[in-house]
Amino acid sequence: MKSRRSTGEVLWRDAWLSARKDGDGDTYFVSGCGEEVLIMALEADGSILFVEEPAPAFDEIALGLPTGAVEAAESPLDAAQRELREETGFGAREMRLLASVRPWPKYLRMTSHVVLAEDLYAAPFAGDERHPIILRRMSPQAADAAVAAGALNDARVIVALALRAAAEPQVS
Repeated sequence: MKSRRSTGEVLWRDAWLSARKDGDGDTYFVSGCGEEVLIMALEADGSILFVEEPAPAFDEIALGLPTGAVEAAESPLDAAQRELREETGFGAREMRLLASVRPWPKYLRMTSHVVLAEDLYAAPFAGDERHPIILRRMSPQAADAAVAAGALNDARVIVALALRAAAEPQVS
């Protein structure tokens, strides 16, 4: 399906937020931050690396996957390697893009590149976070249980879990 651009005008804009009026005259806000990577890092035993970080929009600490912005002139795979090292202290010898998704395209101008990282090795790299990042390891079954219990509720992470499961070789 070919996408089409809606007609409308920008009423106000800064680096992160704009107010727009669409072709029907409705006013709405659009937040935008460009591109990010969301890294599904698998250890040799199949465990997934998760991080606990502040989620200011909900005033809580949230469980998620390592993630970060794709910098100018950086490919999603290069960004994934950098962010994985910054947030977990591990690098990956094997990385592949599973999908690029838009979490909330009506109001959020962002593309999330979901990357599978395997064959991990120790490779710490100083990050730019102002808060501590707590690393947690979970089996895929424990991650599924955390989703079912509501403890893991980031829609992008849930999509990444489904993409990882779909990418696994099927045993008959």
